[in-house]
Amino acid sequence: RVKNKFFDERYPNLIRTNALINLLLLYPADAKAFKKSGIRGKWDAKFAGKPCASVEVQLTLNDYLTIKNLMHTYYDVMRAEDPRSFLIENPIFVDADTLAPAEDEKDIV
Repeated sequence: RVKNKFFDERYPNLIRTNALINLLLLYPADAKAFKKSGIRGKWDAKFAGKPCASVEVQLTLNDYLTIKNLMHTYYDVMRAEDPRSFLIENPIFVDADTLAPAEDEKDIV
């Protein structure tokens, strides 16, 4: 199943930031496929071709992920019991090129 939120107009713009892909992973069909898969252990014929895991893959553009991470940082400040102490222990200013926490004052944007 694929849920492409980028183009789904039922969602508000701020939610339309990713695509979700649901996958059903199957146990390898034979011993050769099992060995090639890199799964640890020994191949078991009773599981051949049967579902072994259900997963969701989320595809997000890097810019959306950067914004999401920055918004989460500001949210942490707002919900802190003592925002001043929180900011001292968790600087939110970042290096303009890497978006990593600034190491010294010259890096602060």
